[in-house]
Amino acid sequence: EYLLDHGYTTVLPSELSEGKSLPDRAVMITFDGCYSDVYAVAWPILKQYNIKATLFVWPDFLGQENRITEAQLKEMASSDLISVQAAMETYTLLDYLSKEELASIVDRAKSYVNTLTGRAPIAFAYSVGSINTAAKDYCASQFRFCVRRSSERPYDTSKDDGSLIYRYTIVRETPLEVFSYWLSKAK
Repeated sequence: EYLLDHGYTTVLPSELSEGKSLPDRAVMITFDGCYSDVYAVAWPILKQYNIKATLFVWPDFLGQENRITEAQLKEMASSDLISVQAAMETYTLLDYLSKEELASIVDRAKSYVNTLTGRAPIAFAYSVGSINTAAKDYCASQFRFCVRRSSERPYDTSKDDGSLIYRYTIVRETPLEVFSYWLSKAK
């Protein structure tokens, strides 16, 4: 409701990658981990307000306790409001993986999203926000956008290339004033 009341437009990774001009107040909403409240709480709100969102999927977590099921994910993915993208299926830090291990994990995540949605993912969420140069370079060669959690700064379309997009982490307890401040910093 806050986003709509303040003139923000939600976008998906595909809209960002098309090279078109984005609306002045574009924002991308993302969810990691496919927790059950994404389906039970966020999904009805997204539909009610016609808000777009991106789900970064960890295949091994689907159907586990407090996680969405594959059927729920497919339901959401069939909507124009939801983009399903790839993520690590482990909390292993990328910094500690060999190139072969990293390639295996990335290929598995890409394959899962492609099979589920019929579309190759163009975005990837780094595990727990950790990234070293070798992993960043490899992931950037596989995806148009790679994201990590951070409070450093938001993505700046005028100078960032998409290989390392910073995201702010918003939780239920995040005060509206903080949320509003972070939105004001987006470019």
